[in-house]
Amino acid sequence: MDYELKPLVGVVGKPKDTGQRFKYILVNDQIKRLIVESGGLVIGILPLDFQYKLSGNPNAYELTLQEARDLESAVRNVSGVVLQGGLCSNGYEQHIARVCLKEDKPLLGICCGFDNMLRAVGNEMVLDESGLHWNYEAPRVHDIVMDEKSLLFSILKRRRVSVNSIHKVIIKKDDVKNCFVSAVCPDDSTACAIEFRGKRFALGVKFHPELMRDGGFDKIFEAFVLACKGC
Repeated sequence: MDYELKPLVGVVGKPKDTGQRFKYILVNDQIKRLIVESGGLVIGILPLDFQYKLSGNPNAYELTLQEARDLESAVRNVSGVVLQGGLCSNGYEQHIARVCLKEDKPLLGICCGFDNMLRAVGNEMVLDESGLHWNYEAPRVHDIVMDEKSLLFSILKRRRVSVNSIHKVIIKKDDVKNCFVSAVCPDDSTACAIEFRGKRFALGVKFHPELMRDGGFDKIFEAFVLACKGC
């Protein structure tokens, strides 16, 4: 009986403290479903330290050498990695991003995952004092304009699209270093997508494509899983 050998995608878990006895490591089900629908299998890559911090400081806890090596081993055993969105960042997410970039492992960063890809190569995010980019309810908040030579443009086939915006930290296009800004918000010149050229697939988006299935954004996951099949 014939069967398809599907790529194994690791979604990096995000901690959630309920304030009660139970603590959780979360994987976004919408992201999981889109990866599966695109032809992949999903497992969680979970933080191995027990001291990750739910704070605004992603470097609040330094990984031990053993924790770092264990995460590297986990990354090497999957075909690609997704860094999820969320309300906090942790140092282990940046370490995973650096490993993926160094070893050319397909990498997709979403919202907070976008931030951690940037931090992994020496960038800093700043608080958005305008409030433009925090709108939890609206399905679309502002447009983004893509570079026509970018990977993102080659996937979406449109130079300008409207996206959601659910974040409180930003970075201006001109402040980004060590990667290519492939999309910006024309209202304030903030970076909305980044890429690492010369890599099989290394794309970070500041918006949540998993929440915009009516706009053709599923193609981002399809392109990512396709890149994972080559690993």
